[in-house]
Amino acid sequence: MLDNARSQTRADDQSGFHVVDSTKPFNEGTSDLVLAAWLLNYAAIKEELLALWQNIFHSLKPGGRFIGVIPSSGILQTPSSARRYYFEGVSAEALECVAEGIRTKITLHATEPITFSCYVLEHRLYKKCAWQAGIRDLKWEPLPNDLRVDCGGYECLPSFQIVSASRPKMSVRDGVSL
Repeated sequence: MLDNARSQTRADDQSGFHVVDSTKPFNEGTSDLVLAAWLLNYAAIKEELLALWQNIFHSLKPGGRFIGVIPSSGILQTPSSARRYYFEGVSAEALECVAEGIRTKITLHATEPITFSCYVLEHRLYKKCAWQAGIRDLKWEPLPNDLRVDCGGYECLPSFQIVSASRPKMSVRDGVSL
C-alpha cells in the first residue's frame, strides 16, 4: 500500500509516508491530516486502542483532522449464528467474542483473495479512548453505497465505515483549557 501511495504522488507533493508500530509511541512530526485506513481495527483490547488514539493525537497539529476506515460495526448487532456478511466483494465472518467486541475474518474477493483477521469494537470504546487521548468530534459514516448486489446467502451489510475526528486547536494538553 505504501509503495502504491508513493507511486501516485506528484514530484512536488509534500505528503509523507511512514511505517511505524502504532501501538508504541513514535515521533514522525505533526500533520494537518492523518489518514488511517485499516488501523484502528487491529486493536484487540482497550490499551491498544488507547495507544493508537494517543499516537493519532500526537501526529496531528492542533486543529488537525483524522480520517480512518474500519469494518462496519453492524456486525456487532447481529446474533452470533448469523454473523456472515458479504458486500461489494468483501465478506466478513465473526470468529470469536472479545472484551467489548469481536474478532472477525475479512476476505477481499479480488482476483487473488486477501484474507486477514481484525477486530470490531463497540463505538463507546472508540469514543472513550479517543476522548482520553485528547481527540474530539468522533463521527462514524457509512461508505457511500449506490450498488445493489446479490449477497449469495450472506446477510448484506456495508462492509466498511469512515471514522473522522479532530484534535482541538487548544487543549489541556497544550496548556490551555478547552
